[in-house]
Amino acid sequence: MDEKILGEIIGLKLNTSTYHNVTVTPSLINFFYGKNGVGKSTIGREINANRGITWKDGKSESDFSVLVYNDDFIKRNFANYGAVSGIFTIGEDDKSAADKIKELEDKKSTLGDEYRSAKKLRDEKIIDQEKTTTSFKKSVFDSSDKFRNNFQEAMKGKRGNVDVFVPELLKQTKAVEHDFDELKNMSDTAFDKSSTFYRRMQSLDKTHLAPSSLFEKSIVSSSNTSFAQFVKKYQTSDWVHQGHEKFPETDGKCPYCQQVLPPSFEQDIKSAFDEQYQIDMDALGSFKNSYSTAISSIKDTLEKNASETLSKLDLSEYNAVSSQLIATLSENQSIIDRKIKEPATPVALKDVASIIDHLDEIIANLNAVIDHNNAIVNEKPKKKTECITKVWELINFSLKPQVDAYQTSMTSFQQEITKLEEQMNDLIARGNELKIEIQKLSTKNTNTTDSVKAMNTLLKDSGFQGFRIKENKQITNTYKIVREDDSIAENMSEGEQNFIAFLYFYHLVHGSKTEDGTNKPKIVVIDDPVSSMDSGALFIVSALTREMIEICRNNAASNPTSENDYIKQIFVLTHNSYFHNDVTANMVKYWDYVAFFKIVKANNHSEVIPCIEDVLAFDGTTLLQKNIDPVQNGYHALWTELKEVNSPIAVTHIIHQILNHYFIQMCSYNGGTVRDKILSENISEFIETDENGNESYKPDYYIVQGLLSYLVATQKDIIDGSQFIDNAGDPNACKLAFKKIFDIMGQDQHYAMMMGTN
Repeated sequence: MDEKILGEIIGLKLNTSTYHNVTVTPSLINFFYGKNGVGKSTIGREINANRGITWKDGKSESDFSVLVYNDDFIKRNFANYGAVSGIFTIGEDDKSAADKIKELEDKKSTLGDEYRSAKKLRDEKIIDQEKTTTSFKKSVFDSSDKFRNNFQEAMKGKRGNVDVFVPELLKQTKAVEHDFDELKNMSDTAFDKSSTFYRRMQSLDKTHLAPSSLFEKSIVSSSNTSFAQFVKKYQTSDWVHQGHEKFPETDGKCPYCQQVLPPSFEQDIKSAFDEQYQIDMDALGSFKNSYSTAISSIKDTLEKNASETLSKLDLSEYNAVSSQLIATLSENQSIIDRKIKEPATPVALKDVASIIDHLDEIIANLNAVIDHNNAIVNEKPKKKTECITKVWELINFSLKPQVDAYQTSMTSFQQEITKLEEQMNDLIARGNELKIEIQKLSTKNTNTTDSVKAMNTLLKDSGFQGFRIKENKQITNTYKIVREDDSIAENMSEGEQNFIAFLYFYHLVHGSKTEDGTNKPKIVVIDDPVSSMDSGALFIVSALTREMIEICRNNAASNPTSENDYIKQIFVLTHNSYFHNDVTANMVKYWDYVAFFKIVKANNHSEVIPCIEDVLAFDGTTLLQKNIDPVQNGYHALWTELKEVNSPIAVTHIIHQILNHYFIQMCSYNGGTVRDKILSENISEFIETDENGNESYKPDYYIVQGLLSYLVATQKDIIDGSQFIDNAGDPNACKLAFKKIFDIMGQDQHYAMMMGTN
C-alpha cells in the first residue's frame, strides 16, 4: 500500500484539553470535520503554539510562517478597526521585480535545502560520534574491571562511574607495562591505614652443626690387659661399655649371668678402655650437647621468623623447608645418640647445610618483601602518589589499542564535522546576502495599497455594503475599516467581521506584514471560517480556500491552476458540511497528498480518526487504501450505497432516486426529455444486427427502459407500484445499464467522479 506524501509537519501529538496522547500523521492537504465542541480549535492552537509538533528532518518552525485563521486571529488583528496592520504585496505592475524576487527566493530556497542536507549529514556524524563514544566507554570500562577492583583506593573517585573513568583514562600521556603483582602490593601497603614497619627475618647459624670426624671413626680401646684383649677379640667393647653404664650398681654380681664378679672387675673395666677412647667419648658427648643447643636456637629463630612478620607474606615454602630442616636435625640427634651408644660403629650425619642454605635464600627473598613494605611505610604519601601514577600508566598500556583506535576515530569525525560546519556557515552567509538583496527589492517595490483594492473588490462582489477598507494616513502602513462617511465601522455584525477578517487573512497568506517583503514558506491553518456568513460570503470564502489549496497542491503535483507553491501545507477544519463539501470537491481521489480526518468526542475524550478504507485492486488480490469523505449528503450517500448493495430491488430503487435527483432536480430535465434523448435519439445504441441482417434490441434496452419509466411516472404511480417493473434480475446488468444512461447523456465524468473511478 502506498504511503501518503508527508508535509513539513509530519506528526502532531495532542495532549491537552480533551485530547490524551492522540497522534495525527498529516499529509500536504488535510481536511478535518467535526461538530462544534469536539476539539477542532485545539488542533489549530497547538500548531500555532508549536506544541506537540514533529517537523520533517532538518526543518523547524523558524523555517516557515505559520498562519492560523481562528477566533484568536480575529481578536488579535481586529481589536481596533482604526489601526489594522497593513499587508505588503508587490504591485501587479511590478512583474519584473516580482520575477527577480522569485528568482532570488528560489536560489535562497536551494541554499536552504543544501544547508539542511549538510546539517543533516553533520547531525548524523555527531550521532555516529556519540554512538562510537558510548561504545568505547562501555568497552574500556568493562575491560578495566580487573584494575578497578584491585586498585580501589588508588583509583578512588575515578573508578565507579564510566563518565568519570573514561575522561581520566583519556588524560593519560604515558602507557607503561608495570608488573601487576608488584603494583598491587605497593597499592595495598601504601593505602592500608594499618600498614606498619616489620622486623626482618633472621638467617640461621649453622656453625655448631658441622659434622665431626669421630662419627666416621670406630672408637675402640687400645689397652693390652688380658681383659682388654678378651673384649677386643670378641668385639664386645660397645656391649661391655653399655652394660657397665646401664648397671653401675650390681652388688658384685654380673648383671647378665649373676655370677660373682672378681674384686678387680672395676679396675679391669677401666684398664680395658684407654685414655684416647675416653677423650673420643667425651668429645662425642660434648658434640651432642652443642648440637642440641644449636637445634634449640634454630627452632626459636624459625618460630620467631614465622610469628612476627608481615601477614601477607607467603610462608608456605618457608614452613615446608623449616619442617624438613627440623626433621633432619632430629634424625641427626638420633644418629648422635646411637654413635655414643655404639662408638665402635662408624656413622654419618644427614646433610643440613644445604637445607639451611636453601632456607636462608627463602628468608632473603622474604626479607626483600619486608624491606619493600618498610620502604613504602616510611614514605607513604610519596608512594601513594607514585602508585596512582603507575596504576593509570598500566591501565593506559592495557587499553592502548582501544584508546588509539577511538582517538583516531574521533579525529576523523571531528575533521568531517568541522568541514560540514564550515560548509553550513558558508551557505548561511550566502543565504543572508540573498536575503538582504530580496529585502532591498521588496522594500522598493512593495505596497499596502494593492491589498486594500483587492479586499474592497471582493467585499463589493460579495454584496457587503456600508463599509470598506481604507489606508490609514495617520498611522503608517495600517488600514482602517470605515463606513461610507469615513467614520470607523464600529458595531459590525459577526458575519461581516468574520468575512473581512478572512479576506485579510487570505491576503496575508499571499503577502507579508513587513515592508521588506520577508516572505517565508507558509503553513496555513483555517479553522471554521464561515461562521455567521450567508451563502454568498460562504461561496467567496470557499473559493479563496480552494485557491490556497491549489497552491499547496503544487508541492506534490503539477497544477495548471496556479504557478505558486509557497503554501507548503494546509489544514482546513470545519463543522459546516456545505463549506466542507465545497472545498473538498474532487479531492477524495488524491490519495497521495490529501488526507481526511473525522474528530469525535465521547466521555470528554476527543479522538482524530483517519478517514480511509481498504479496497481490492482490479487484480482482485492487491490491497489498496483510499480516502473516504467523512461528510456525505443524501445524494453522495446514494452513490456509496449503490456500490455496496447487490439486491436487484435495492439496486433499482437507488438508481431511480439518483436519476431523479440528478437529471430532474439538478440538471432541470423532465422525465420525458431524458427518455426521448436516450431511447429515441440514441436508439442505435440499443440495436444489434444478426448475420442475416435482422435487427433486434439488445438486452440492456429493456433494463434502461424500465429504469427510465420512473422518471415519467406520477408520484401516485410510484406509490401504488403501478409503474414498478423488476426486469433487472442481475444487479450487475442493472448497474451497467445505469452507467450507459450517463454515457449517452454526456455525463460520464459525473458518473466517474461519483463512483470514484477517475
